[in-house]
Parts: sequence; C-alpha cells; structure tokens
Amino acid sequence: MSKQPFSFKLPLSRFDVGLLPGDARQIGSDRFKDAVIAHFVAQYAGKGESALVTVDDDEITVLTLPEGQAPFDFVMTMLQSGRFQEAIPYLESMTKAEPGNVDVLYNLGLAYSELGQLDEAIIRLKRAVQLAPMHSRAWTGIGVAYRRMGKPEQALAPLEQAVAADPTDGYGRRNLGALLMK
Repeated sequence: MSKQPFSFKLPLSRFDVGLLPGDARQIGSDRFKDAVIAHFVAQYAGKGESALVTVDDDEITVLTLPEGQAPFDFVMTMLQSGRFQEAIPYLESMTKAEPGNVDVLYNLGLAYSELGQLDEAIIRLKRAVQLAPMHSRAWTGIGVAYRRMGKPEQALAPLEQAVAADPTDGYGRRNLGALLMK
C-alpha cells in the first residue's frame, strides 16, 4: 500500500529549540529557520521519506512525502493545477536546500509572476539565467514580467535573449513578436 503525503503544522512556541545547534536557537532568526528545516528533513530522511518544510513567523509546516516521491515533482503538481500560493513556500524552502537548482528558481519565478509579485519573479528568474545563461524560458519569464509591469523597453532585451538562446522555442518567439507588434 502506497503512503500518501502527510502535512502538519507546529506553532513555533511548541518546538523544542534544544533539538537545534546552540547558535540556531533564536526563534525567528534565519539561522533558526534553516536549522528547523534541516532538522525535519533529516528526521524524515532517516525514515526513507522526503520532507518539505516551511518556517514563517508563527509556525512550522511539514509536508512529508513517501519514499520515491520527489519533492519537486509533488510541488510541480501544485503549480500545474494553479495552486501557486500554496507552492511558493515549498519552492522557497527548496531554494534554501539547493540554491543553485535552476528548475526550482525558474518555477518559483513563474509562480511569483502568476501572482503578480513581479519584482520577486524577476529576482528568481535572473538568478536562474545567471546559473544557466541559455535557459530560454527563464529569459522569456523575465521579459513577460517586465511587460506585465508596464515596462516594455526593459522586456525587449530578455525576450531577444530568449530567442537567441533557443530560436525554436515558440513561447519566446510569440512573446517577442507580441512586444514588437506594440
């Protein structure tokens, strides 16, 4: 029988900070948040499971996935069903664990763009193209975000870069063509 994903929330006040290294016990600090994430990821890895963990100002959210189910694939199902707001904290958590994961950065940027958080989108997408300069879809995402901001002059260069990176990608070509038509 296949196990299903399981999620729970824990108020920060109920978490035993004694489980963390001494320099990570200041509730709310970045070091605390990183250590909490690492704690739960390690705890569930020991059971053969994956865990996606988010920590905000009030609570810890842990989503456990059965062995063999990749966290990124699980989050992609959220994105594909339009659950952008729900997916963002998990993608943010994944960027802490893997800051150089271009696929996570790209999808996080697109999720922010879909929610109208265009500055956040551009930050993530620019990081993706710094790591993978030929990622045509990330270049297109940057151009689309600038266009949504009402900045067509700033959208042009990333869309041209997208087409240069992959001249066969219809998504980049359509967006560049639409911008040039205006």
